[in-house]
Amino acid sequence: LNFLSRLLSNRNEKKIFSYYRNADIIISSAGGYIHDIYGYDGRILGYQLAIYLGKKFFFFGQSLGPFFNSVNHSLIVSVLNNSKGIFLREQLSKLHVENIGVKNKNIYVTTDMAFAWYNLKPGSFKQKGTQQPKTVVMNFRKWIDEETTNSIKEKARELHNHGKIFPFL
Repeated sequence: LNFLSRLLSNRNEKKIFSYYRNADIIISSAGGYIHDIYGYDGRILGYQLAIYLGKKFFFFGQSLGPFFNSVNHSLIVSVLNNSKGIFLREQLSKLHVENIGVKNKNIYVTTDMAFAWYNLKPGSFKQKGTQQPKTVVMNFRKWIDEETTNSIKEKARELHNHGKIFPFL
């Protein structure tokens, strides 16, 4: 965050810093990647950058936790307490963040984005007795090890071959 580290940053890091610096609002979109299962120290850096730059940031459509390790969770507590709003997918996530000491007054349990999308774009879902949707979008994440990542890719290819719905794979 200091001048010297920015000076020594690579091109991609400078570009990301520029995105954050020029943003009006930062939204951490849907997911479930802040928990003790995979760790989150590296993921917290973006939120710390938002705090450093004085940017408003929100968590949207998130599942947070579980936080079961005995490590100090002060880093994530600080980030969550500095967020302008935390919109969680389920009550369990709210319990997870409250149990580690988050005191943010703007925590809301809302519906999962997939359910909200149904209300916004009902034509994207198959209704009983109607045609299949024309477009299907699925998100596959890269996992820690290459073997698991390749297994996920293979399953995605099987879906493609079954329904011919993923022409890009």
